[in-house]
Amino acid sequence: MIIFPQWNLPQWKQVDDSVRGGASHSKLSPLAPISRGGSDAGIMFSGLLDIKALGGAGFASQKYRFDQPLNLDSARYSGLRLKLVSCDLTFDSKSASSSSSAPSTKSSPPNEFTITLTTVPQPHQKPKSRITWECPFEIPHKAGDGDAWAQVQSFKIDLPFSSFKSTYRGKPTSESRARSQAAQDDSQSMQYLLEDDEEERLVFHTEHIYEFGLMCRSEFGKQEGQFCLGVIKVEAIERSGAVVSWMRRMSTNSSSA
Repeated sequence: MIIFPQWNLPQWKQVDDSVRGGASHSKLSPLAPISRGGSDAGIMFSGLLDIKALGGAGFASQKYRFDQPLNLDSARYSGLRLKLVSCDLTFDSKSASSSSSAPSTKSSPPNEFTITLTTVPQPHQKPKSRITWECPFEIPHKAGDGDAWAQVQSFKIDLPFSSFKSTYRGKPTSESRARSQAAQDDSQSMQYLLEDDEEERLVFHTEHIYEFGLMCRSEFGKQEGQFCLGVIKVEAIERSGAVVSWMRRMSTNSSSA
């Protein structure tokens, strides 16, 4: 099952650490230098990961909200497969402009990224933080000099659903729950998620995914600087023989209803 493309770039939302006073930023753009098929052929997730403004922390991300929840029933699908390209980026004037917060390090650019999936809908009232399921992955550093696009590396990465971990505001849910209980001003947000059916909410319900996200985070100083990731395709990995078993299960459930 192909999830992306189509990419629908206007439907993505920029969510960077500026919401917490940080200086990181990100953007999405068509991957035109690699493919001439337009934005539906691939996208480039790029930006600047700053660690100075927030004392070592930092993140930059883009999120896509589905018009209807994405159904990736775990009985039929086992995870996500990403078709990626490593790339260099010629930053535009905004990205390349020098600022006091821009890292001047000569170390390798960030190569660890994270896929985020949200299985809890956004409430109609004032937006609240929600539990997110995250899976990090690394891409190889591109070696050598010369024409950036002549050295593009294409590869695939499989992310099993079992490798996704629940987080709340970037922290494991167990740690976040303890912190929120100690802070009265945040405890109501966690209660919104956990007060009625805590154990059930911490099950990864892949049959209703409301948001998909791409993130690059510093991991408290582990990486910083300008980053770039090309994404050609995102698809669900179908289990062997899953179509027949899934249809039989659905038929059985319908008959017993």
